[in-house]
Amino acid sequence: MAQESSHPQAKTLIADPPGLSLRSLQNFVRKRMTTWRQIKIWDASNMGHGLLTICAVTAGLSMAIDPTSQRLERQVQSQFFNIRGAVAPPNEVIILAMDEASNSQAKNFYAADPKKYAYLEPLTTSPWKRSAYAQAIDRVMSAGAKSVGVDLIFDLPSSYPQEDLRFQKTLQRYAGRIALALEYAESIPKTGSIYQIQIKLPQEMFQTQPGSLGSINYLTEAADDEIRMFASEYPRRVILNSLQAGNVQIAKNFEQMASQYPAFSHAVLNASKITYQPPKGENIFFYGPAETFTQIPFWEVLDPETWENHRRKKTFEGKIVLIGPTAASYQDAHFTPFGKMPGVEINANAIATLLENRSISAAIPSLPAQGVFVALLVLFAGYVQSRNRQISPLLRFGIAIALALGWVSISYSVFVAGRLILPTAMPVMAIVLSGASYFVSGLRIKELKLHRAAQLHSASPDVQNFIHDTGDRDLGAFIHEQNQDIIGRRLDGRYEVLEELGSGGFGKTYKARDTQRPGSPLCVVKQLRPVNTRPKALEVAETLFAREARTLELLGKHDQIPQLLAYREDQLYLVQEFIEGNSLHKELFGKFSSGRLPERKVIYILQDLLQVLEFIHGYDVIHRDIKPANVIRRQSDGRLVLIDFGAVREIAQQLEQTNDTQSDNSVNRLTVAIGTDGFMAPEQALGQPRFSSDIYSVGIVGILALTGMSARELNQTRDPETNEFRWREHVQVSHALAEILDKMVRYNHTDRYQSATGVLTNLKPLFEQTKKLWEQTSSAEPLTLPLEDETERPSLEETKAWPEPFSADSRSSDPDADNRLLA
Repeated sequence: MAQESSHPQAKTLIADPPGLSLRSLQNFVRKRMTTWRQIKIWDASNMGHGLLTICAVTAGLSMAIDPTSQRLERQVQSQFFNIRGAVAPPNEVIILAMDEASNSQAKNFYAADPKKYAYLEPLTTSPWKRSAYAQAIDRVMSAGAKSVGVDLIFDLPSSYPQEDLRFQKTLQRYAGRIALALEYAESIPKTGSIYQIQIKLPQEMFQTQPGSLGSINYLTEAADDEIRMFASEYPRRVILNSLQAGNVQIAKNFEQMASQYPAFSHAVLNASKITYQPPKGENIFFYGPAETFTQIPFWEVLDPETWENHRRKKTFEGKIVLIGPTAASYQDAHFTPFGKMPGVEINANAIATLLENRSISAAIPSLPAQGVFVALLVLFAGYVQSRNRQISPLLRFGIAIALALGWVSISYSVFVAGRLILPTAMPVMAIVLSGASYFVSGLRIKELKLHRAAQLHSASPDVQNFIHDTGDRDLGAFIHEQNQDIIGRRLDGRYEVLEELGSGGFGKTYKARDTQRPGSPLCVVKQLRPVNTRPKALEVAETLFAREARTLELLGKHDQIPQLLAYREDQLYLVQEFIEGNSLHKELFGKFSSGRLPERKVIYILQDLLQVLEFIHGYDVIHRDIKPANVIRRQSDGRLVLIDFGAVREIAQQLEQTNDTQSDNSVNRLTVAIGTDGFMAPEQALGQPRFSSDIYSVGIVGILALTGMSARELNQTRDPETNEFRWREHVQVSHALAEILDKMVRYNHTDRYQSATGVLTNLKPLFEQTKKLWEQTSSAEPLTLPLEDETERPSLEETKAWPEPFSADSRSSDPDADNRLLA
């Protein structure tokens, strides 16, 4: 790779809270990170997923378009070479080295006795006389070498014409079996000049017929100047760069010129008459660091004694001999994955790679495809990290590190065994970063859970003792703030709490004002603060609370369902639309109630509720707590609005839990029955709600409205043999409506209507007839009732989470079952 005359350089979702204990509080507090206090639990949980996505997309794009990322991948390949270490090269390739020993032999021994060491005389000049190469070629070829490759550029005549003639005769004697090097020289353009590429060929006198010439230009990486690819890649890259720069004519001229001459490694193998397979990849399989290949000092071929020894040992028989400089003084060393290496050794590695068909290729040739692969790989690693939400943040980060190391191991194994290059640096960095993001978000979730658990257990002596012992003023202040009455406070700096609307076993409900919306409209704030703070009860309460927020977000677009305005899971409250009007409970049992409603009003109630129910069921959601207290007649238009979605159940979730229950009956104890006694269908009380369970509840509301009974009184009318209600004898009602109501409240769910649409279809004739009569009498009889005084407002009904199937003995005596969460 050096020029003989001047030797120039060659061109180169949130987990469920655990049961609280003093020890768990201590663990939480010690790992708190107070700088993230404004992040909500939902935000913290999704922050990890968001950062994972950012890492995946960034890594993929970088892999596809960023040269820096590609250089990082190249450096990883270099490290893989060094980890692998040296591999035995093929014996067929030998280097006849122009080393320091040959130079010192000539200077020292020839100067001491020129007559005795006359054979060293060609090595005394700089550069060496060409007769030295002629003599070396003659000897190794006569000793049976297959071919000789001379890694030197003979483009200029030497100062010794007779020496040049002798070299010429030797080349002609072995025409076609001696490969000489050529070089492409690029001229770096100055302002206004034209970019050019020139070729440096051996002098015409040294070009034989047949001949074998090959280029010694290798591409180098801009970041580390390392040579990794075959010399055959150099012309392709020059042509591509010229085309990208708009130098089309230069690209065409160079392509035509380069097509005449192969790479030096190919030229040497062609001179050896060896058939080899075209390389599948563009990268050289480096066998090891410098001096991995067998090297014979050049002077030993000229010395009669050492040469005779090599001839007897058949050192060169059947070998491919490469002549080239290895001494540092020739300045022909280049960076490779194994460090600096003389150009002749790089050529030896390239020849051996072709000889043994060991080229290294990219497993995914296309850069855009590599980018997609990296993104998907990082996303998959994130899925593995996040699928188990119960593990600690530190363990999750450990999983990320293990996944990163695992991918490095896979990439290394594929590189060594399969000689394929997989993207490694970018996916490993992205996986570790994603693990760090999950670690950070996990710590934040733990801190928020600590505050939430401490808030729910603020009265616990353990919590108070813990705060006192640790001196955690922040946690103490947080609990003190949460325990204060929120009336008069402005939540999130926006929702001004005006008054309490009601309270129950799960928490409290307040009327508030949204100060950041035009007109400061009223809204409802629901704060979760269960009376029962046992772990299982808390789990149920928090699950229902979060589920209500999700359901309102999904269903709130319906005109008769309140809209969700805000949800702060870290502070355990949600904000929803305020519905001005009276509850149906007041309409049926309040002081303005007449006891029983006319049949036409009941038909309107059924029509209104069933239409809302049809919409809800369309989203595979079961309300599970339809009762008069959860229905408000809107003052503005008289329409019924269904509220309190804390007990909803998604069908997909029910099916999943049903399957789980088959293998773990303990689950059934937690989700057996949620609803209000007297309005729950029998199968709902057993933890198996269906669409027909909501229809049952609406039917109960209709019967109570007609009869004026309470839920308890209605339940006492059940036939002991059939378990069906015998309510008709207590009221005069049309046969058609009675049949519809009876079918809605059948004891066996298979005997009921299976959809709200089915009920509406049967109710339609009655509704249309009633609508005409209503229009005739609407002026005389108002649809809505006047609002009651605040002082006479009855307490809100509460929904019960039943840990076991309830029986008749557990039913409340209240008309609408003012249930409480069981201890």
